[in-house]
Amino acid sequence: MTRLQRLAPDTLRLERHLDAQPETVWKWLADPELRLQWFAGGTKAERPGPFELQFDHDRLSADPVPYPEQYAKYKGAVSRLQILRIEPPRLLEFNWGGGWTSHLDVLATKLAGGVVRDFWDLHLQSIAAVRAQLGN
Repeated sequence: MTRLQRLAPDTLRLERHLDAQPETVWKWLADPELRLQWFAGGTKAERPGPFELQFDHDRLSADPVPYPEQYAKYKGAVSRLQILRIEPPRLLEFNWGGGWTSHLDVLATKLAGGVVRDFWDLHLQSIAAVRAQLGN
């Protein structure tokens, strides 16, 4: 279940319930090889401090789908950010921006044993849902 709620003009709350044990979800959050299958690889989430995410959206779709033109420049991008708090297996807090709804859809599908045919289609649906909440 996904719940998207506008808390303030510049604040959305995304709540997602995943059908898996916390320890299983933690592995998918912390382990870069598992995380690469739904979000981004990079470094292992182990402690507060520097943290890298390396993106390869080609690995998120089961079917060969092209990058939309507006996202092609991010192919293979590495984001450097900070883990702010970490309490395995319950809390991983780091600074990050948009895209959560579509990436969490992929994680939920993977945890359920499913396959995502086209990540970019999911992403477009996610953008539409967020815009609807923001009134854009």
